[in-house]
Amino acid sequence: MRGGTEILDRARHQELMSLADECLVSWNPVRLFGSGLGSEAIPAAAKESLRWIHRNLAAIDDYFSRNSLDFSDLLPGKNAHTTLAEVVLYSFLEFVEEIYGLDLTQGSGEVVFDVYGREAKQVYLKLRDFYQSFKARDSAKLEVASGDVAADAIKAGGRSWHEGVF
Repeated sequence: MRGGTEILDRARHQELMSLADECLVSWNPVRLFGSGLGSEAIPAAAKESLRWIHRNLAAIDDYFSRNSLDFSDLLPGKNAHTTLAEVVLYSFLEFVEEIYGLDLTQGSGEVVFDVYGREAKQVYLKLRDFYQSFKARDSAKLEVASGDVAADAIKAGGRSWHEGVF
């Protein structure tokens, strides 16, 4: 159950909120040192921060799987309630995709070494399900007239990556 009032539900919500917050914090060095919107080109620093984001995304995907969360209730017409943690997570994923052109829920599909030196496959099936379901909600639609969409110049800078980041 998402957003329940039981102590375990609150703890799970805090767990997700913490992981989503870590993604937000870790994104700043990625954009600062790796994209055309940053102030200094240090691709190795951006790449390392991106590895930490993937570690957090894997933990979120595992969280969704462990708790057997079903996101079909997020689809239009279902009128499901969302938690603050889910809104923060979705906002992060949407921001990165819209400005920087990266859908982090895709993963590479490859087996890589995570930040702890362990082999990990970059596949986020439950995270992708969450993102696609949330994205279909009317409340998540971006409207140009409302200023929800960044200018093309900003997107161009954000989608310009220094060599060695990926």
